[in-house]
Amino acid sequence: MKKRYYFITAIASYLLILLVTIPAKPITDLISENAPVTIKGVSGTLWDGRAYLITFDNNIQLDQTSWSFNLWKLLIGQLSVDIDTTFLDEAITAEAGSSLLGRVFVNDLKATVAASEVTHLANIPIARLDGPIILDIQHAH
Repeated sequence: MKKRYYFITAIASYLLILLVTIPAKPITDLISENAPVTIKGVSGTLWDGRAYLITFDNNIQLDQTSWSFNLWKLLIGQLSVDIDTTFLDEAITAEAGSSLLGRVFVNDLKATVAASEVTHLANIPIARLDGPIILDIQHAH
């Protein structure tokens, strides 16, 4: 009986170590192949990693992106990740995630974006906006 207990404990520990140390690079390569996004300069693990450059099809580029999963939020039924990135030399921080029921949310989003860039990205040719747009969103879903 004790041998079986030790064997099961050893296998469970090994699988847990494999799960915790999953490198981010193979996962981001898979995402890049199947989505309109290119992720370059990836390091770290899937749970706590960094990417030098993330480029979306519509020419949005995020620089120096880092992420960290909030594993404790799984206990309350949420998959959540803290994200820090840079868009056009402006810092963006947020917590993004989803509940187990599929409700997507963003918490503590802080960003500053040039209004002229928003009109360009939103493809609004008539509008001429100037100045910064400052976002400080506590919770959105």
